[in-house]
Amino acid sequence: MMRSRDEPTVVGTVSWTIHRRTGLRGFLARAIEIVAALIALRSQGGWTLSPVNARVPTDPTIEMKLDSPLVRGKASFMPRYVDDNGTFMAVYADRATVAVPRRFETVDVVVPLSAFAPFHARCLSGGRFPKAATAEWELVLGSDDTGERVTVTAPWLTLAWLGHLGGWPEPTNS
Repeated sequence: MMRSRDEPTVVGTVSWTIHRRTGLRGFLARAIEIVAALIALRSQGGWTLSPVNARVPTDPTIEMKLDSPLVRGKASFMPRYVDDNGTFMAVYADRATVAVPRRFETVDVVVPLSAFAPFHARCLSGGRFPKAATAEWELVLGSDDTGERVTVTAPWLTLAWLGHLGGWPEPTNS
């Protein structure tokens, strides 16, 4: 399916700060993205955009072109039996879901993002640009209502989108 230029970008939609790498590091990061896209084009037959250029699809059934966040912990939306490695969320324009196995099928359960708030944030990579789209972060989310706590690991841009959906304030590296 061809994406329309009328679809807003994720960077233009979220309220969190997204840093773009500049200078030589920005040039090298862009060159690596182009090489990676060419490799993906050759091996998988599809062109992928840089996460910074990801667009918000107008069709809410289409999964967004963002890296899937890894979620760990115990919460009502999580699968009952999940190992310590966690499980991945699927991110859409209006929600995030987790695949939960049931007796005869797997059901996508909507993650109640607005019920959670960031308690702790830690930048895992990013160097001088910790809020670059591809910088890896870990957020500890908690719910005062239920007492549930989960840890979400994902690139900054993906977390910014989840924060946009959940109405979270922009966290700082703590």
